[in-house]
Amino acid sequence: MPGAGCLTFLRTQWPLWALWAAASALFLGVGGLAGLPAEFMLYAAALTLVVLLALQGALFRSWRQRARLLSQLQPDDPGLMRAYLARYPLDPASHTLERFTARHLNSVAERQRSEREREEYFSLWLHQVKTPLSAMALLLDPAREEEVSRAELLRERQRTEHYVQLALAYLKLEQPSADLDIRPVDVDDVVRRVARRYRTLFLGSRTTLEYRPSGFRVISDAAQLELVIEQLISNSLKYASGGTVRIAAHPTEPSTLVIADDGPGIRPEDLPRLFERGYAGRAGQQRGGSSGLGLYLSRRICHRLGHGLRLESRPGEGTRAILDMGDHPAD
Repeated sequence: MPGAGCLTFLRTQWPLWALWAAASALFLGVGGLAGLPAEFMLYAAALTLVVLLALQGALFRSWRQRARLLSQLQPDDPGLMRAYLARYPLDPASHTLERFTARHLNSVAERQRSEREREEYFSLWLHQVKTPLSAMALLLDPAREEEVSRAELLRERQRTEHYVQLALAYLKLEQPSADLDIRPVDVDDVVRRVARRYRTLFLGSRTTLEYRPSGFRVISDAAQLELVIEQLISNSLKYASGGTVRIAAHPTEPSTLVIADDGPGIRPEDLPRLFERGYAGRAGQQRGGSSGLGLYLSRRICHRLGHGLRLESRPGEGTRAILDMGDHPAD
């Protein structure tokens, strides 16, 4: 409303009107003491009032233009913001608006990046989860002549469950406000739970599990830590099929668990990239069923828990996953 705008403007101009009133009163008082004619003094006060009104008119037009431009500003349109700052460089609000716009644009860019990552992650996830589901459909096909192997069905079911757990863990990581249940965790209990779940798969693939209890009690989130250990054991079982998976404390590093296999190992050029999202390496591509998501998510979980995770491997000499559950604050 124009009237409301005028009143708002006048409320900002009261110091100028107060100055005019004080100056006029002083002039009239001094003129009266000096014996000047009253008409002369009133004429001078009226003349200064006309000048003040003209100045107020010019200031009001400028104020209205600035208010109109401000009302059109959108945080997502930096062009309008740059035009405003160029036109009113001395406006006290300019720097505040500039900082607000920069923060908003950074927030939008971060949100868009997070959404792209989520879309890419679940595109890969959907592609991978179809593999065990298709395998179970084939195993249960009534036209199938071979007898269904319970071990095969269990393997595909566990792969599906593991992918679901990875998806839930990813969504939890995407919510910074989601609380971790940090408390002392018995690492041996976690390893035993995972080993019991994978017992049938170890037997079905004729893979030996050699486990030496570590005696570790660490500060962590039991559910998240179990997901990481399950991923590492699952990887070792996949690549050591028919061989041996060894789990033991690191001989020299405290609070560090080593999960090793005697599989084909990893090429040096693949090793640095295995924690990247969607990167499976040549061994994973050759064996199939590798999503390139498990290690990526495991590293992210470890980062949030303050743990360290690295791989050591040479072609033909197997792979060692080294999980350091000591205190490593996130950057």
